[in-house]
Amino acid sequence: MGDKELFEKLLQKCYRFISLRNRTEKEIKDYLSKKAQRYKIQNPNELIDKVVQQLKEEGLIDDKKFIEWWVEQRSYFKPKGTFILKQELLQKGINRDLIDQYFEENKIDELSLAKIALQKKVKVLKELKKEERYQKAISFLVRRGFSFETANKVVQIIF
Repeated sequence: MGDKELFEKLLQKCYRFISLRNRTEKEIKDYLSKKAQRYKIQNPNELIDKVVQQLKEEGLIDDKKFIEWWVEQRSYFKPKGTFILKQELLQKGINRDLIDQYFEENKIDELSLAKIALQKKVKVLKELKKEERYQKAISFLVRRGFSFETANKVVQIIF
């Protein structure tokens, strides 16, 4: 198989991969590296870079937009604090400077997110004694990446 055919094949695979959800540049490169191994491509780095460049030109890879999308999804479906969001984005291979820049420009209302997260646990927690309820609620919110101060405020408000 020639370089042109391999390029097209990898590009098509990436289109399908991206169609499932937004992806970071690192996720795409990791995915392409696995495909290159599977197809036994010798020295795949140049081909991978070419595919990534094509996807960037088409606007399908944009780490800034990915951060925005990820934070929006997390805020809506599974609210988490800034600390955990930053960790997740780092794991996705996004540059720390991009992450910090996003969070400086877009302040997250952690108090509201913590309230939303805890609301889903209220029924279960109301059954417990006051001390245990407080402890479990705080632990839950801290595990979700909220600061102790934020968790404490939310617990005071809700209970």
